[in-house]
Amino acid sequence: MNVVETTDYELFKKFPGNRPLDAGNIKRLRQAILLDNRLPCKPIMVNGDMEVIDGQHRLEIAKQLELPIAYMQCADASYTDIINLNYFKKSWTPGDFLRIFSEGLKLPDYLKLSQFMKENRIKLPIALLIIKGPMALREENQKFKTSRFKFSCSLEEAQELMDKVRWVWTLLESHNSQPMYKYKGTAFVKALLIFLDFPDMDWSLAKNKFELNYFKIGIRPTAAMYLDMLVELYNWKNRNKILLMTS
Repeated sequence: MNVVETTDYELFKKFPGNRPLDAGNIKRLRQAILLDNRLPCKPIMVNGDMEVIDGQHRLEIAKQLELPIAYMQCADASYTDIINLNYFKKSWTPGDFLRIFSEGLKLPDYLKLSQFMKENRIKLPIALLIIKGPMALREENQKFKTSRFKFSCSLEEAQELMDKVRWVWTLLESHNSQPMYKYKGTAFVKALLIFLDFPDMDWSLAKNKFELNYFKIGIRPTAAMYLDMLVELYNWKNRNKILLMTS
């Protein structure tokens, strides 16, 4: 594989769905290159369409400093190479995987997930909790990063759950419950989803209980403790109590 140097930066294209440039990373690399230009020693990789597979930050710095950039072309390089080359880097996040599989490869379930997040203004961990269920999240982590993510419910069912979660958030927000970011975190949402899945749970009754006792909904350190709190609120003066399974 031949290495070529050029200052014609217009040759290169962004790979669809690749993560956006990180300003902090660019700043650190720029300072290092200004001290000791090692760009010729580390060529960037492009595919047959001249889309950058690895080295988009180095390319950006070369442009800024008007330095030659070395590159090697691997005609069949693809999104899998981007993932493999970046998998163990701290900056490669679940959001980066979502972007490359939705915007880049346009995989249907990832596109649907991305749209669900945008419409509900929620972050990826909360969306995955709602779509995959609170007990399956760990198992699904590897599937998500290897393009095998699939909805385990219909979009309508996911939205119905999301509406219930949003109702609780709105109730707490209307009473200035703070800090709201805790209630919008994975621990509280996980507990709420487990609570909503109880077979004998009456949602209309639960809403009434929460409205009457909103001041008893407080911050807890774990999902298990949030769940205990929700069940206790629901069972208060309720003949048809729901029971937590204990080991």
